[in-house]
Amino acid sequence: MYYVKETIVNDRAPSHIAEISFHPSGSYFAASYEDTNEVRLFDSLTRKHLRTFENPDSLLDRPHGVLLTEKYLLVSNAYDFTKPGTINVYSSGSTATKPIQVFQTPFNHLREPHSLAMRNGRLVATYAENVAPSGALVSYAFDEETGQISDVLDKTESWFSTYGDPKGICFNGEGTKLFVTFKSNKQISVTKRLFAALASGRDLPLQTRLMQFGRKLKKKALQNGRAFNYSLIQAHSQPSVGLEKPNPEYVKPARNGIATFAIDAQGRIARHPENAMVRKEFCRLENIDVFDHICAVTDTVNHLLLLYDLTRDQNFTSPFHTANFGKATPHAATFSPDGKLLVISSLGRKVVNQELGFWDWQSPREDKIFILERSI
Repeated sequence: MYYVKETIVNDRAPSHIAEISFHPSGSYFAASYEDTNEVRLFDSLTRKHLRTFENPDSLLDRPHGVLLTEKYLLVSNAYDFTKPGTINVYSSGSTATKPIQVFQTPFNHLREPHSLAMRNGRLVATYAENVAPSGALVSYAFDEETGQISDVLDKTESWFSTYGDPKGICFNGEGTKLFVTFKSNKQISVTKRLFAALASGRDLPLQTRLMQFGRKLKKKALQNGRAFNYSLIQAHSQPSVGLEKPNPEYVKPARNGIATFAIDAQGRIARHPENAMVRKEFCRLENIDVFDHICAVTDTVNHLLLLYDLTRDQNFTSPFHTANFGKATPHAATFSPDGKLLVISSLGRKVVNQELGFWDWQSPREDKIFILERSI
């Protein structure tokens, strides 16, 4: 079992702490601070802050996914969904913080590279919050010697158009399967959203609350319009690079869960999962990681860490342990290479209304990193 041993608070400007990645040695880990465009490295034993990758040199723009290899740090950028996402590659052994490569996905509709996973030169990214009708899994070739991302190996997309955007991702122990969390937003009428927006900010002037709601509604309308337009274009186009096309139908999925996809040594990903666990109640499963037979999953809506025993529950039917993080919103869940630590990051915001998805910064702030240690 894992218990909270220590927390690392954010002593700078408020920021979502999106993802965590350990170096293969286990001696340090990286954390992405999305709102301040930073990636910070921490010592695993002392929890001390070691260094920061930050702008202008690091060319970060809403960094989300992070991944440490033996010699490199990979960071994905979402650009607030304004252009295709990129993955920056840095030399982790160098004092320089400038990327040695900024790789942009060749798929124009894929905007947020949410999470990254690597095994034997196969770099797999989940893409969510896109202008297309669905998210996607994309595998790229990564050269461990040069630190270069090159060819697209494969793309799986259409299944997610009815099940929700892929979010977290990790390989199984053998490297033959991908565990993927997927999520959909609960479909709520504009009227209910308006009443909730007015109720959630009673300390603010009415005009301010209406303006905030209007901006959210406009952003959602623009995103839906781009998605619908993209679906029409794709319905009459040929697949780019001969990979799977997205579903041309623009639908609004309303499912959340965990899926298991097969992946071969060449990076080809199955078009449909071997199995998919769909949660009956509304939630938002964000990230996933596995050590040995224990699988950790975060649920941001219910503020939970879920632990599954894959020796007895390979279909993620029921967690054997749950931990509630109170007002903190757990996002990343990452095991150390030896499994002694489980590190959880928090978005730093409370959910004002879980169903309608209204969030707010709270006092005291909860943008922190939780260090959990194994008790046995």
